[in-house]
Amino acid sequence: MPSLTRFLRSAQPQNLMQHATRIGLDCGEADDQSALADWVLSACSPAQREQLVADMEKIMAMTDEIGQAAMLQLPDWRDQLLAIEGAQARAHWLFLQSSDAFRHAEEIRYVDEHQNSRRMWAGFVVPTGLEVDIRETQLQSIEAAVRGAFGARRFHIEPIERLQSQDPDGHPNIQLTIYSEDFPVDELEFMDDGLTSRSRRPVRETAIVYDAVSGTIEVISKRQDLRRTFAALFAQHCLGVELSGEQLPFLVFDLMPLIDPHPFPTNPEDGIAKVKLTMLTLSPSDQRLIQQFQVKFDDPATLHELIRDQYGDTNPLDGDLYPWRASIEVQFEPSNGSRRRKKIRVDLTKPNRCSLRGKTERERLILDRYLRDWGVRLSDAA
Repeated sequence: MPSLTRFLRSAQPQNLMQHATRIGLDCGEADDQSALADWVLSACSPAQREQLVADMEKIMAMTDEIGQAAMLQLPDWRDQLLAIEGAQARAHWLFLQSSDAFRHAEEIRYVDEHQNSRRMWAGFVVPTGLEVDIRETQLQSIEAAVRGAFGARRFHIEPIERLQSQDPDGHPNIQLTIYSEDFPVDELEFMDDGLTSRSRRPVRETAIVYDAVSGTIEVISKRQDLRRTFAALFAQHCLGVELSGEQLPFLVFDLMPLIDPHPFPTNPEDGIAKVKLTMLTLSPSDQRLIQQFQVKFDDPATLHELIRDQYGDTNPLDGDLYPWRASIEVQFEPSNGSRRRKKIRVDLTKPNRCSLRGKTERERLILDRYLRDWGVRLSDAA
């Protein structure tokens, strides 16, 4: 996390002025806009400084790839965000424009960050193409069932429309974020008379996402025993179906084979026209230094050729860095009378994250066969 000084000095002036006004500073007193960051630091009180630090941490948490992708899945904000240059400027602008939209992006990130995590995630198969009923009566039915089963005293459900990362122009998916009151905990706090213990009830967050194209319900929750229950309640009250017994498997990936020039053999009968590695992110084991390399799908050079030509004898692929993110693009031959070649991008993050969520025939072909054949998918986690 950067220092507050560096964060303020790298902020867009209009964002910084709006942020300063938001915490109660009058920017009209600043003589020089180029020195605005230093003026804000000197003018703010200790309480205002603490608020700036808290805001900075929230904003900078959304500047990585996952956070940026989450913000761009907000239908009402995507076009405006795409017009803004820079990850920090984009996250800072959204934070200032709408606290609700920023929180929704955080909730989308929460789901995407924990997808396929054994400690947090479970996926279930349901029919494709179902309409999601999120009327207040349906949400109240879920709330009543949860209150009765788990005794949660306070409860809040927030529906979110989120664009599909693979097809942002397609029909949005629905995500439900469910906030419920957890068991009480005691924490030590500093008070005027020293240390004291204070009891509080933290908020438990559960997220549910239905993908109508793939026919999947994904649940993110720290409570393993609640994931199937929440999925069943969502299926019953919002989709009008009963939950089947079929679950999505946990995946495990090894990206080391991609460090060398890698063939992607396919069977002609599967109708695949071309496969190409288009992005590779390298880092040491602690992931503190990151290098990302990209090549366009239509570029005649491969990613490895591009890196070799650029770096020569200092090729970073020959060093001690490890691949931890990769994108493989798969283009299919035209089908059903169409002239268009459909392309699917597979985003992989070690050890277990994959952008392919579902059970469409082509996605299943890539997940169940080709990622294994290409040596990047290991046996499913037990």
